[in-house]
Amino acid sequence: MILHQRCIVEVPFNLPQGVINHPAIILSNDIAIQEEGGFVAVMLTSEESYQDEFTFEITKGMTTKKMDVPYCQARVHLISFF
Repeated sequence: MILHQRCIVEVPFNLPQGVINHPAIILSNDIAIQEEGGFVAVMLTSEESYQDEFTFEITKGMTTKKMDVPYCQARVHLISFF
């Protein structure tokens, strides 16, 4: 699978409940992915109940493909190298 910046992938995040797979959006550009052999991504979630200064909504107008969920947030404090 070839990965690119802005692709949405499922990766394991270390959360208080344990290691759980979550969708994430790749932030690294294509050159960094190739040179590092990995990428930086931020976790996405469909949970609406969490609001803070590090979480923002992903709206349908922000994506090029139809989202499978009615609501989506990016949790920018949950960012990791994969």
